[in-house]
Amino acid sequence: MPTDGVGRARRRLVTRRGRLALAATGILATAALAAGLFVGSRHQERPPSPRPLSQERPLVSFLARIIPPLPSPAEERVAALPRTLAELVRGLPPEAAAAQVLAVSPRATADPSEVERLARGGFGAVILRRDDWRGARAVRDFVVRLRAAVARARTIQPLVLVVQPGGSANSFPGLPPERPPAEFDTARTAAAAYGRAALTLRRLGVEGLIGLPADVAAGEESVLGTRVFSSDPAEVATFVDLALRACQAARFLCVPGSFPGIGAADRPPEAGPVSVGLGLGDLRKRDLLAFRAAVDTGAAALLVGHALYPFENFAVPASMSRRVLVDLLRGEMRYPGIAITDDFASPAVRDFVRPDDAAVAALRAGADLVWISEPAGSQQAAFAAVLRALRDGRLQRARIDQAVQRILALKRTLGLVALPAQRGRGQGRARR
Repeated sequence: MPTDGVGRARRRLVTRRGRLALAATGILATAALAAGLFVGSRHQERPPSPRPLSQERPLVSFLARIIPPLPSPAEERVAALPRTLAELVRGLPPEAAAAQVLAVSPRATADPSEVERLARGGFGAVILRRDDWRGARAVRDFVVRLRAAVARARTIQPLVLVVQPGGSANSFPGLPPERPPAEFDTARTAAAAYGRAALTLRRLGVEGLIGLPADVAAGEESVLGTRVFSSDPAEVATFVDLALRACQAARFLCVPGSFPGIGAADRPPEAGPVSVGLGLGDLRKRDLLAFRAAVDTGAAALLVGHALYPFENFAVPASMSRRVLVDLLRGEMRYPGIAITDDFASPAVRDFVRPDDAAVAALRAGADLVWISEPAGSQQAAFAAVLRALRDGRLQRARIDQAVQRILALKRTLGLVALPAQRGRGQGRARR
């Protein structure tokens, strides 16, 4: 009995302590709830002061999202940046890759909005043609404004090229070469004129010249007139070799055209679709000699024309022909550089194919850089078409990456793109 009494006493004590603990817990919970309601009411009465602007999350534009921004010096030490060109290319978003394979021409170079459009577009190249130029200073001012706008937009700096094949076909009449190729007496004097053009244009901020004449005239009455240097294939090959060497000495890009040769064309390209009645055998004996010289001399880029040839049944322009771009140019001639198409706004091709369809077809066939001069709507349509083809599988990303890598490799040699490893060796930050 005493033992049972002690047990009952202990149980009563434990029960009493438990009730006290529960009561204490309830009191604390009630106090916390009251405090929370009080604090909440205070926050409702007086909203928190806004954070300083420096602490706000910055607004990011669409292009800033698709083009990786330049890292700060501290981020460069920490972040895993691409160490090779291949890594850089693979890391580009599809939008940036699609823009890099397009070359465009401005319509109104004096218009600031046009400069901003070109900068935001992130295009691989900007090719200058005849416009409202007012001398060499206007060209230099345009290039400076474009470079600055690209830096603000944080897109990749474009190649700035100019159509300057000589004489009346020049975009800038007051600049060399002042005469067309046929008016020079020797290959050496003609090549020297292109060397002077390279030095002059390079001082204006231009990286290259489109249309170094590499075609062979078909007799004395060539439809290309004075735009070809000679009807002798060996003389044309010598001229191309010497002219390219002069350009390379000036660290300037001269682009021979129009591959695989339009010297025997039935009409000039500005008059409409062009047919060349020579098969591959005849082309190898005459027109391709100059282009072989260009390849051997190390031409970084070639211009591919829009002419129709019998080996494609006069149905597919060279600029969209896999037999021309892959089998002949890459396979037989083993050319490692950039294949740039002639302008898809040209009468030679625009009457039977839209620029956006042509852009996709040319890239699929093996072209690296597709040129569309104007208008801006056609350029945007081509960009959208390339991007759409990438997304639906009609264009393989590996094919575009191959083209972009060739383009960025050239830009790296010209100082427009630099990798972190290069900057560590004393070469400045990439121009973007």
